[in-house]
Amino acid sequence: MDRRTFMKSVGAASFATVAVPAASVRAEAAVSSDVHHRYDEIELGAGPTLTNEQLGERLMLLAEKNDRINLRQIGASAGRKDPIWEVKAGSGDTSVHIINQIHGDEPYGTEALLSIFRRLVDEDSELVDSILNNLSLTILPRVNPDGAMHHGDLSGDGNDQRLGSRENQQEWDSSYSHETPYYYNDSLHASDVSGYDPNRDFNIRPDFISKFHDDPEQWNDDGELTMEYKGHTLETCGARLTPEVNAITRSFLEADPDYAKTIHSQNIPTDPDSGDPTILSVMASYGPSHAEKAPFRDEDAPLASYANPFIDEDTSTRSIRLNTLVTQALDETAGPWSTYETGTRFGYASLWGSYLDTLCPLTNAAGMLYELPGQSGQVGTRAYYKKVEAARVGVLESLAAIAENPSLSHVDEDDYFDIPLKGGQYEYDASRGYQGRGGAGTR
Repeated sequence: MDRRTFMKSVGAASFATVAVPAASVRAEAAVSSDVHHRYDEIELGAGPTLTNEQLGERLMLLAEKNDRINLRQIGASAGRKDPIWEVKAGSGDTSVHIINQIHGDEPYGTEALLSIFRRLVDEDSELVDSILNNLSLTILPRVNPDGAMHHGDLSGDGNDQRLGSRENQQEWDSSYSHETPYYYNDSLHASDVSGYDPNRDFNIRPDFISKFHDDPEQWNDDGELTMEYKGHTLETCGARLTPEVNAITRSFLEADPDYAKTIHSQNIPTDPDSGDPTILSVMASYGPSHAEKAPFRDEDAPLASYANPFIDEDTSTRSIRLNTLVTQALDETAGPWSTYETGTRFGYASLWGSYLDTLCPLTNAAGMLYELPGQSGQVGTRAYYKKVEAARVGVLESLAAIAENPSLSHVDEDDYFDIPLKGGQYEYDASRGYQGRGGAGTR
C-alpha cells in the first residue's frame, strides 16, 4: 500500500505549538534500573490490572531483549505525570496505529498487547515474520495513566480502592478554553479529583489550540464547541486541552497509518434477539459511500452528524472489512468464553472529539473501535482473562490478515451490516453523539 506523507501539508511547525512537548526516553538498561524512583508507590490491592509502574517495567524488559521492538516515552499524563509509552515494531509498508485504555476503567487490552509484544520479541514463526516484515506497528498500550490509577473510598470504609476512571486528572483552566467542556468531570467517583474524558478532546485540526483558535460564540451553554471545517459544521468538537491527546496526535501523524484501532470497554452488550451478553461490539468508521446504511441516518440532518464526510470510499471499505474480520474471528473461537458467544455492532455516528473521527481522515486510515464487555468500575475483575483473550485474538487476527492482504479484499464488506446492533440501553443524543448512548462509559 502506498505510504502517504501527511507532514507535507501539516508541517513541522504544527507540532511546535503543542503545549506539552513529547519526551523521547529510550528503554535502555540504565533507565529500567532506576524505574522505581520515577513512580509514586501505591498499594491498592493485588488485582490483575497492571499499575503504571508494572507496565513500564514489563515494557522495558521486553525492549531490552532484542531490537525487534523500540520503546520510547512520548509524553506524560496530566495529573500524575506518569509516562505515556509508545511501542514500535516491524518495517513493512503498511502502517498500523493502535491505542489502548484511553479510558482508564477499560483495562483489558493492556495485558493482551503485552502478550502480543512477547510473541513479537520471543517467537520465530511464519506469523511473527509476516507481521514484522509487512507491517509497521505503532502501539500505545495505555494512553490514560491517570485514569488507570484512579482510586477512592467507594465503600466508605476508610480504605481506598483502585476504581479506574474514564477521565485523566486535570483541572479546567479558563486560560485554555472559553468554556468548561461538556466532557470535563469535576467530581470523579468517591474522590475530589477532576479531569477530562480524552476521547472527547481530539480535534480534526492537529494544530488547533483552543486559546488561540476558538471563539466564545462557538461554545454553547452546555460546554459544546462547534467548528466549521471544509464546508461542514462539526458539533461537540474537542478542544485539545489534554497532554494525552496531544501525545496521541503526534504519534499518529508520525506513524502516518493505513489502519487505526482503539480498544475500549462498554456497558455489557447483549444479543438483541436472545438477550445474552456478547464478547464484543465493533464499530467501523465510514464516509458518504456507506452513509445510507448508517443506523442513525436522518435525511433532514447534515451528513456530518451521522457519518464522516472526510473519509473516502476506499478507506470506508477497508474499515468495514477490518471490523467484519475481527467479529468473524471471535465468533469462530468463542468456545472458551461460554456465554460470550457472539459479536454485535456498535452503531456508528460521528463524534467530533474522538480518536477515530478526527485522526483517521488525516491519513486515510481505516478505523476500528473494539468494545469489550464491562468497565472495571462496574464489574471489577469479573471474567477478566476472558476479555483479555478476546482482545488478544482480535488484535492478532487483524494484524495477521492485514500483513497478508493489506486491502482485506478476501472479506465481504456486506457481512458487516448483517452483524446485529447491540442490545441493552442504546440511545443516541443528537447533540453529543455517543455521550448518551448505551449508558455512561461507551466509546
